[in-house]
Formats: sequence, C-alpha cells, structure tokens
Amino acid sequence: MNARHRLALQWLGCLLALTSLAVGCGKSDSAKPEASGPQLGAAAPDAGGSPATAQAPRAAGLKSDPGKPAPAPPMQLTSSDGQGLTLTKLQARAVLDGPLALTELHLTFHNDEARQRQGTFEIVLPPGAQVSRFAMKNPSGWMEGEVVEKQQARRVYEDFLHRKQDPALLEQDQGNRFSARVFPIPPSADKELIVSYSQTLVDARAPYLLPLRGLPRLGTLTIRAFVHGTGATQPAPGGSLGATVGAVQTVQVDKTDWQPDADFEVSGQTAAVQEATLRHDNLALSRIVLPGTQEAAKLERVVLLVDTSASQVLAWEQLLARTQQVLELIAKDGGDVAVVAFDQTATEVVTGSAKAIGESLAGVLRKRGALGASDLQAGLAAAAKAAGRWKLPARLILLGDGMATAGEVDPAALAKQVSAMTAVFS
Repeated sequence: MNARHRLALQWLGCLLALTSLAVGCGKSDSAKPEASGPQLGAAAPDAGGSPATAQAPRAAGLKSDPGKPAPAPPMQLTSSDGQGLTLTKLQARAVLDGPLALTELHLTFHNDEARQRQGTFEIVLPPGAQVSRFAMKNPSGWMEGEVVEKQQARRVYEDFLHRKQDPALLEQDQGNRFSARVFPIPPSADKELIVSYSQTLVDARAPYLLPLRGLPRLGTLTIRAFVHGTGATQPAPGGSLGATVGAVQTVQVDKTDWQPDADFEVSGQTAAVQEATLRHDNLALSRIVLPGTQEAAKLERVVLLVDTSASQVLAWEQLLARTQQVLELIAKDGGDVAVVAFDQTATEVVTGSAKAIGESLAGVLRKRGALGASDLQAGLAAAAKAAGRWKLPARLILLGDGMATAGEVDPAALAKQVSAMTAVFS
C-alpha cells in the first residue's frame, strides 16, 4: 500500500444536533482507553484544489484574563452531602482540523474520606458540542457508555444501584450542561472518568478553547492539542510546541501542583482552511485531497473496515447507508469484499462476492450495533489478516469518524502499523 492510497476516511455524525442524551454503561475490554490521537490526514487544499501552504496558529497555550474573576468550575464531582471531591489529575487531548475539534478529557477525582460515597459529576461543554463517549473506571475495568432513551437509562441506573455495582448516567441539562450520577466512589480512593465530545468552531478562524479557570489546584495537568495544517509558531505563555509530523503540529502544556488561572486556547486558524470549508448553521464540510493520480481504481479485492463504536450511534443509519453504497461500487467492478467491524474488539463479519452479499450487510451490522470504544489498532490488524488470505494486493476502505479511543492512539505508531501493511494492501 503506497502513501497515496493508505486510508479512505469517511467522517460521519460529528455535527448532528443533540437534544437529549442518556448513557448507561457496559463493560469495555480496552486496556488503554485514556487517550485519543490525531488521525492520518493532509493539509486542506486551497480554492484551486491543490494543497495549500498552511500557516501556524497565531497563538497557542494558556491564556489568562486577570481582569475577570474566576468563574464556576467547568467540571466537578460533588458527593451527595454537597462536598466536592478533589480533582487531582486532568489529561486532555484535542484534534483540531479546520472548523472541527475533537476533545477527550480523562479526569481523576480523589475521595479523601474513609467511606464509600455517591456523587454527581457536572461538566459544561462548548456551545453545540456533542458527547461521543462517557466512561467510568471501576475495579473490573472501564465501563463504556451506551446512548439509550433517558427513562430507560434511569431504570438501568437504579437497578445497578440496588445491586451495588458501578453504574453511571450522563444526561443533558439545559443548554450545554451535562450531569452524571456516579456510584460507588470507593473510600480513600480515586474515581476516573472519561468524557469525549466533538464541536464546530464559530468560524474557521475562531479559537479553540478548553476552560480551566475556576478549577481547584491540580496535582497534574497534561494537555496535547494536535493541530492539522500548521507550521512552526511561537506558543502563548504556558504552552510549548512538540514535534511536527507531516501537517500536524503538537501544542502541549504540562503543569504540576498548579492553580488554574488561565484557559487553554489555540487561536488563528488559517485562511486556506477557511476557504476550503463549506458551512451552514451547525454543519461543516471540509475537503481533503490526497496527492496522486485521478484515475479511478478498480475495486477487485477490498477490505471494508467499519467503525461500530458508540460514537457512531447518532448517525448509525447514515453509516449503514454509506456502507451499502460502497458495497454497491465494489459489486459494479465484480469485486470480492471482507467486512471487518471494530469497536473495542474487531471481528470479520462477512466475506465473499460484493454482489452476493448485497443488502444483507446492513442487517449484519445492525445486529452487531454501535457500542464501546474505538480500537483502530485492532481494526487494522484484523483488516490485514483478512486481506492476507487473498494472496494478492487488496484495497482498504475505512468508514467511521476517524477517532481512536482505545488500543494504540499515537499517530506515529498507527502510521507505522499502516506502513507495515504494504504486503497485503496496494
């Protein structure tokens, strides 16, 4: 598989309006659910369709506003007796690509009392943001959230509560405030939560903001922002630049024993990205052009890698429709296909002639459902295994939101894994 045809990414469901959300938890087998990394990509093209010369953000890092009093905490976990639990560690990762921003927060709270407690977690998200993942850690591992109808989620929560197991219920309150009941919080121990969300910026040049002011003193703060289509720049005070990988620039912040007196901000999106983006209300469409010939490739042998993680549930039917369209294109060329579905696990769900599989594929995927984290590493490994049986070069098409939330999430490691697949993919 050469650099021109590594992965075809289909972004679905990042920008759908969200009016009501309830999440009940199911167990995840993920060993490393902490982080999301940036996905493989390229700089956005200019108006003429060729890759643009990307400019760097004007400023990135911690931005303070000493003239304003500290606001209410943007996130907190409060026990049932009204006492706040200590937020000891905050790890944040963000991927910024034009008007799209994807954020994952890994929060560690500490119960400093020698008794089991029950609490309410609250977080204020940016306007129009949509939750894509909510997970809670307990002694047996991470519990992944599933989007269900609100009343059903409450019944599940109460049932788990009576059985003294770890439930969690995340609900949207007025506006962009979310709250979650959390139980149990073990005595003299930590409670870890993960919240992931996607958002569109007001316009292509609007800053990305992660609110920090109002939080208590943090033992550890770690922020990594992966900004697509940037070059070298000087960060704002409190931030530093990491290595540039292709068109991706890393902005990072590391603090210990720090009282937040500033928010994290990445500002100054490029004019090239703005020109290459179409917007309407809360929807955005950006085109990414990979270098190479415009000649259509014949789809004779294809591995179709479909993301069935929980982040797909809001656009589940659209994903199934898109998968069916791709299958029909393969059938027109008389090609064979192996369909691999992945979330926190990866499974080859059907193999054979695309024409013979036909409309049955949607039913197979619908039966599997959308639940759990997204282990892209496992999905790629399963895709390579499926393609290896053909003994001839195949093509790989990935349908999903491009977010890796479990398994390997480092972009350099994933790129290395993709490069090692050249023996089976052309």
